Amino acid sequence: MKMTKRFLTVLSALATSLVLAACGGGGGDTSAGTTEAAADPSAAATNAEGGAAFGDDGVLQVGTDATIGLPWTSLAEGQSEIEGLDPDIATAVAEELGMEVEFVNVGFDTLIPGLESQRIDMIASAMLDTEVRREQVDFVDYLVTGSGMLVRAEGAPDVNVLADLCGLPVAVLRGSAEEAAAQETNEGDCSDDPIDVQVFPSFANATTALQSGRVEVALGDPAQWAYLANAQPDVFKAVGEVFNAGKVGLGVRKDSGAAQSIRDALQAVIDSGRYEEILSEYGLNDNGVEEATINDGTSE
Repeated sequence: MKMTKRFLTVLSALATSLVLAACGGGGGDTSAGTTEAAADPSAAATNAEGGAAFGDDGVLQVGTDATIGLPWTSLAEGQSEIEGLDPDIATAVAEELGMEVEFVNVGFDTLIPGLESQRIDMIASAMLDTEVRREQVDFVDYLVTGSGMLVRAEGAPDVNVLADLCGLPVAVLRGSAEEAAAQETNEGDCSDDPIDVQVFPSFANATTALQSGRVEVALGDPAQWAYLANAQPDVFKAVGEVFNAGKVGLGVRKDSGAAQSIRDALQAVIDSGRYEEILSEYGLNDNGVEEATINDGTSE
């Protein structure tokens, strides 16, 4: 049975304050849209040990970058609600915690600063669990994925691995694992003919640059690239070997105690069968995990 997709109100004013805080400023009114997850939100403190790490208001504030696009997280038609795998997973976890959920739509590179400043409680935004990020964030891993390449359907360069990108203009998302991988390749295989790494604030900007010919390749999540290529086969094509293979995680503040709460809630979602239903809706069953784990991502 296909599960009904949840659409959640975007907290645009709160998102603005988060972005300003990341840039050194802040302020403004905050409006909140919530999705009820349980009749007794205070149950979050008793359902799991780390519930107190989210505060005592019974609301789980989840940061996501809705410009990433489906299947991960995207603004729905009308630009006022969020849909996708990440919102569905986060909502299911919040319900297991007995909490309401609020989504904050911000740029990908402001998610970790927002978490550290306690403006959000959790990240749900296709974020790879990497060793570098684990210095600042605890991850509860919920999907296996990696990084891949997207090119135009016609007239694209023949590329398969990162070393094939030497000398080419390539789009990456600011603060992403792909940006780090491209820069590392420039220090190694492409040191004599560096990749022209062009950093974009959103995947929408990156794919627009690819379609227009400003860049020849866009680096990002292979599941998303496959989703996009299937939707627009005359425009885009997913190519190359997967790199940065690892797990995507829900991020919480480092050593806050929240990770165990989220892990237990996610495991309950897995055991109930709801997790499989969510993955099925986005065609990602092959990327699922049987057990929720903490900080079980890559070593890079």
